[in-house]
Amino acid sequence: MRRGLVVAAVATMVSAAGVAVADPVSAQDVAAAKARQLAAGVQIVPKGSQSSGIDPMLAYLPDLSNVDIAGVRRARAAEQAALRNRSGEAKPYTEREPVGVRGRNDTDATAEFLFGFGTGFGAASKFSLTGNLAPDPETKTLPPFAEDNGSIPLAPAVGEGRRIRTSGVIGDGPHGSSGDKKGDYDFYKVSGFSSVTIDVDTPASDLDSVVAVYNAAGEQIAVNDDQGPDNTDSLVTVPLPTPGDYYVLVSGFGENGTTFPQNPSDSGSGLGTGSEGAYTVTLSGQETYDKDVYSFFLRAGDVIGAAVTGGSTRLEVHDSTGREVFGSSQDFTSLYPASSPLPRGGNAVVDFLAPTTGKYTLHVRNGEGQYQVALEAYRPGTETKPRGTVQTIFLDFDGAQIDVGIFNAGATGVRTLSPFSTFLAGWGLGPADENVLIDRIIDVVKENVEKDLAQKSTNRNFAVKILNSRDHADPFGQGGVSRLIIGGSIAESGIPTVGIAQSIDPGNFGTEESALLLLDVLSGPTGRTSLNTYITPATDKIRFISQGVGNIAAHELGHFIGSWHVDQFNEVASLMDQGGNPTLMFGVGPDKIGGTADDVDVDFVEDVLNPNEGFSGHEDTLNRTGWGFSRGRG
Repeated sequence: MRRGLVVAAVATMVSAAGVAVADPVSAQDVAAAKARQLAAGVQIVPKGSQSSGIDPMLAYLPDLSNVDIAGVRRARAAEQAALRNRSGEAKPYTEREPVGVRGRNDTDATAEFLFGFGTGFGAASKFSLTGNLAPDPETKTLPPFAEDNGSIPLAPAVGEGRRIRTSGVIGDGPHGSSGDKKGDYDFYKVSGFSSVTIDVDTPASDLDSVVAVYNAAGEQIAVNDDQGPDNTDSLVTVPLPTPGDYYVLVSGFGENGTTFPQNPSDSGSGLGTGSEGAYTVTLSGQETYDKDVYSFFLRAGDVIGAAVTGGSTRLEVHDSTGREVFGSSQDFTSLYPASSPLPRGGNAVVDFLAPTTGKYTLHVRNGEGQYQVALEAYRPGTETKPRGTVQTIFLDFDGAQIDVGIFNAGATGVRTLSPFSTFLAGWGLGPADENVLIDRIIDVVKENVEKDLAQKSTNRNFAVKILNSRDHADPFGQGGVSRLIIGGSIAESGIPTVGIAQSIDPGNFGTEESALLLLDVLSGPTGRTSLNTYITPATDKIRFISQGVGNIAAHELGHFIGSWHVDQFNEVASLMDQGGNPTLMFGVGPDKIGGTADDVDVDFVEDVLNPNEGFSGHEDTLNRTGWGFSRGRG
């Protein structure tokens, strides 16, 4: 597709002369629309407004309102090209299902077993899979539906069929740019599917499409903006949890909250027009796509990666119960450290750490024609170090100099970051409070990282050493030492974040990395991500500040030990929650006051991978992080 212009948010009314004039939109409505669009994972700033910038996958951001997600992803894709095809010799395997045939290996029960794959003695840790996805011959094509179809009550039923295709135009309805300019939205009702794949194509228009799925209650359950860094068409596969009617929305990307209607039951509830143009949408039930499934045994702690090229655009890993534990339609491997051996490049990449020994499956899907998959397995990086080696984490409270260019967040050069003590006054504390607060922060980090992972993960070979700048000499620069700098500000670092890690490293293969935990926002006078917002006379201030800082510290350590963000807007409080909902990360309880009896102990737990980052499935952050800290056995 070709990128179109985005029009500012307006509403209109018709004057006595019949001329459409702008009707001002309230600041409250705009703020609510921006929050709704960000919560759906769609940026609100113009795409391409930043040629480089902070990657939200690596950072704990106070909010995403100024992040050009599309621009960051395009920059990430350019970096990935230089890191592809590094794998050595792999054992070839050709799919046994004949070309053009479907249904013989489409389920976990009928999966083709990869004999000899794994990390055990005599096993091959690298397989090169070649297969073919058969096209679906049963596509039902429908003519465009008449306007107005801009809401759930007005959504036309697309009828029955394995695969249904129709077309439309965003902008031709009564609320498009030629109408009252509130925003044109096209809804379609689908019924009878247990899962639906929605593919929006715009080969001959300027539409920058967005697709969303709503349930019958009008709740948004899935969203996709861009298929990839260089493809602003939309593609999403959505499990439909209960039988009934669901509603597919096709719209155009708009800034400042104009992508979605305020009320999906009101076609005139938009706040302005966004990108407009013609599109084709294909709606497919899960069973209509050919899918190839391969099974294999993994040992507890095995780290696998897979990358697909050719005719497939999606990979999924499922556990022995058939549950999806990592699904992806993107290549995110530029976020790995250079030392990671996991495969990179292609249409889609997955990684996974097996929490228990057992049988797992790889699903290759969403596409047609021949594909190739690089499938590789490794033991955790620290486990392969010399016998007895232990990863060291150094908590640096003294201030530091660091080349911020390692974070690929737009800032460059060596920067000096202020020590932790600089920010005490922001919390109403003084020098006499510093030592006890540092003690408590160290306690929180050790409880989250050392105690809980040792006791609760499946890794019986767990080991980590946690040092700090107050009590120990600085060991950073030695082998096996990663550091977390707790101090500094956005102005000093040049990075607009609260926390950021150097990489996301499934298996922990890069053991000399850095992360930042900046304190200016956390100690600021106001704001959702300021700890002061949740402090009252009822607060145990030392306990609450150490809880908030310690939890975010564990979050950043979780990244460079291998865990991705999970959904920050559901009810599960996780140390790997993405930024934007800080009350969960801070452990604020139902009374909305920090440092009181109802505060929540936030841990590494199992949660849904963050859908706003293009992933699906359940991530076991407890074991991904726990196995990253393994004692050397080499």
